[in-house]
Amino acid sequence: MMKHLLIFLLLAGLAGTAFAKQGVLRSGDNVNIVVYGHPDLGARTTVSEGGTVSLPLLKYVWARGKTARSLERDIAKLLAERNFVKNPSVTVEIEKTVVTEQDSVTLLGEVDQPGRYPVNGADDGAQTLVGLLALAGGVTDDAGDEVILNRTDDNGNKVVSRIDLLALMQRGDLRVNQALEAGDVVMVPRSSEIFVYGEVRRPGRFRLERDMTVVQALALSGGLTPKGTEKGLTVRRTAAGGDSAVAVEKVGLDDKLMHNDVLYVRAGLF
Repeated sequence: MMKHLLIFLLLAGLAGTAFAKQGVLRSGDNVNIVVYGHPDLGARTTVSEGGTVSLPLLKYVWARGKTARSLERDIAKLLAERNFVKNPSVTVEIEKTVVTEQDSVTLLGEVDQPGRYPVNGADDGAQTLVGLLALAGGVTDDAGDEVILNRTDDNGNKVVSRIDLLALMQRGDLRVNQALEAGDVVMVPRSSEIFVYGEVRRPGRFRLERDMTVVQALALSGGLTPKGTEKGLTVRRTAAGGDSAVAVEKVGLDDKLMHNDVLYVRAGLF
């Protein structure tokens, strides 16, 4: 379900919006250069550390920093100016692009395909959070309800942003669809969880949904057994700050639960 929603959002985000500028060539990129009607003048080659590609007759042509289309025009112009080919038609295909930390975003956590993805104008890259998650195959069923974006600003300061994944994927609110920058690190945390024990039909561990109440947790666990009672419900809760101290608190049906809460339902007195 989450993946279908993500695909819908990606298409919605692209509707009416032009694709970002085509990515530029970098040293290490593999390219296939074809001169139509003259197979001996083309080459399958790599952009050198010096920034050039090597071609028969033309030898070295500057490529780094150019798009495939601009390199096509430059090669065609050189072939015509040097009288090698009259009205040349040239195609440059980028077969493999080097992805480095300087031109990519890193995606970690509860996604199908974590890893590093190109950004900054690459045709197959991720310009926004929705695009990145779509490229990664969507989030897993264990994903939480927010995404954490870590970024270094122009002054070298670390900036952490929390993005509402529920708003993005369930309500289709593209206003929270964050634009990405090279060097960003995106984390999709695992969802919070609770535990329900005692006189319930299906005791165990459950996903903690946002603003979940005690009565909703009881419903998830199948409801009370014939011996169970709604009186005297208690929660074992880790103290604020996340230290090891645990407190036992009485709760009512409308009280909200927190991450790692252990809800206990006791047997009634008959």
